Amino acid sequence: MEVRKAKQLGFDDGIFLNENGHVVETAFSNLLILTSDGWLTPSASTGCLPGITRELLLKWFDVQEALFTFEQLLEARAVYLTSSIRLIQPVSKVGDQLFDESSVGIQLIAQFSKRLFSNINP
Repeated sequence: MEVRKAKQLGFDDGIFLNENGHVVETAFSNLLILTSDGWLTPSASTGCLPGITRELLLKWFDVQEALFTFEQLLEARAVYLTSSIRLIQPVSKVGDQLFDESSVGIQLIAQFSKRLFSNINP
């Protein structure tokens, strides 16, 4: 239902907030934001699904769980979606806020892919 509503407004996905006003996830993916303090993903205490890609980012890279509001998400330097199917994808727009893909994000995607694919055993 949320995705249909988002599509009617011209978006591909919707962002869920919990009862405390904290960002949780989207209908399809976990969220990852780049702030001046580094990489953040919503804390498991928000009610987000753990997500395999999210868990690997927490384990392998300097990604921290945090509580943040929608307003804080809009202040991020960059926003990304994470999922097992899409891995890490940049977000170009949230509401009226436009986001550029950062060079730090491009590096994270490359490092994540390299590490992930080096662990696949045929």
